[in-house]
Amino acid sequence: MSTLATALAFDRSLRVRAARRTIAVPDGVVILHDGLRPVHHLNSLMLDAPLRCGLDAGAIIEQAERCLGRLGHRHVVLDDAAAAEAAAAELERAGWYKQRTVFMALRGEPDRPPRRGIADEVDAVTLRALERRLFEEEPPLGAGPGFAERLVDGMDALRGGTLSRCFAAREEHEFVAGCTLFLERDRGGTALLDNVGTLRAWRGRGLARAAVSAAIDLARSAECDPIVIPADLDDWPKELYARMGFVPLGVQFSFTLARAG
Repeated sequence: MSTLATALAFDRSLRVRAARRTIAVPDGVVILHDGLRPVHHLNSLMLDAPLRCGLDAGAIIEQAERCLGRLGHRHVVLDDAAAAEAAAAELERAGWYKQRTVFMALRGEPDRPPRRGIADEVDAVTLRALERRLFEEEPPLGAGPGFAERLVDGMDALRGGTLSRCFAAREEHEFVAGCTLFLERDRGGTALLDNVGTLRAWRGRGLARAAVSAAIDLARSAECDPIVIPADLDDWPKELYARMGFVPLGVQFSFTLARAG
């Protein structure tokens, strides 16, 4: 199995274990969490790679309607980047929003050492409080009141389903940057860093780098391989991860119809 395939399989397993219900479909799996219906990554149709020939944009829309019909949104994740590219234009014309996530693996050394003494492993309660502030600062498009709390609940669901460790970096005695490290097992296996963020007022000070570096140190001490991180292909954090020694493996696509029906 390629490193990309390993990373995508672990990403899917995170979501499957966090979901309350899963439904196997011919080309993938439907994951559902009735208590967190607005949280897209826990209520979605996840399609395999390679995707079978003939499953074009129209067929993807039809399958999403059939599988996610009771939700107020449609969210489809495609691990097959070529099939996603082929379907993207038609899906976007139909009102679907496209997001591209590049999965990166740690292969080299950082361009500079992180700031020391500012990042620590913290408990989930501490990270949850920070995550709430991060989501409140930059809510997803169309998010209403209270949605930040639902997103934090979604992160708790992911952490509750998979072995995880929490990290945060402080400035002036306040935790202002953090991330979660998901582990396939106690020693060895895949490690995935997720939800890296820094409060807006504290950016540019190396705080996210410090939190991520602390998580990497733990993953390396646990002999994890690969160590991977997903990033928005159209946003700047991927450049930070590249400077820290991560290299791109490939792209996962997701398409969202925010107001189905």
